[in-house]
Amino acid sequence: MPGQKIPEQVRREQILNAAMQVALRDGIGAVTVRAVAVQAGLSHALILFHFKRKETLLRALLASLLSTVLAAPVAPSSSRRPALDRLRALVRDEMTRLRAEPARVRLLLDSWALGARHPALREQVTRAWQAYRGAFRPVIEQTLSEHGRLARGASVDGVAAFAVAIVNQCMVQELIDPEGFPRADYASTADAAVGMLLGAAG
Repeated sequence: MPGQKIPEQVRREQILNAAMQVALRDGIGAVTVRAVAVQAGLSHALILFHFKRKETLLRALLASLLSTVLAAPVAPSSSRRPALDRLRALVRDEMTRLRAEPARVRLLLDSWALGARHPALREQVTRAWQAYRGAFRPVIEQTLSEHGRLARGASVDGVAAFAVAIVNQCMVQELIDPEGFPRADYASTADAAVGMLLGAAG
């Protein structure tokens, strides 16, 4: 008696999970239709039925990676807590969150390199970073409404990009030099830098 047919969406998720396992183990460059088929225990033809070609599979894998690693952060909410404190907490929380996912961060770095060589993938990565930066804007704007000024030459978009750069550099340096990276000093310096950009002392 033939086995029960697996719904298409469930099968696609199974394939994507296998692709992620290959990427986490061997790097994003190792993700091929054949490698994913072996990992999933499925036929090469079945992978192609669902994803048509390797590039389609890579784009789906990248979308999954970006939606988790670059999930839009939400600032801690408190009507009694100054917005600047919430912005600083948001940056720290993102550093902590990404620290707990070194394998996915390594894949994210791989995706930067891959995007540099493939325009369609670069556009996908670019959109994800734009959305991630945009998630910092509300708490930055709230901070400005409370403090009323930006440091000369700064802008809301620039501060958002700077906050993301702080998070990025933390995850890169900690990934490369986990023993030597001065995390506590970096975090306190980041707090001070964000405050200065937003015209706040302390």
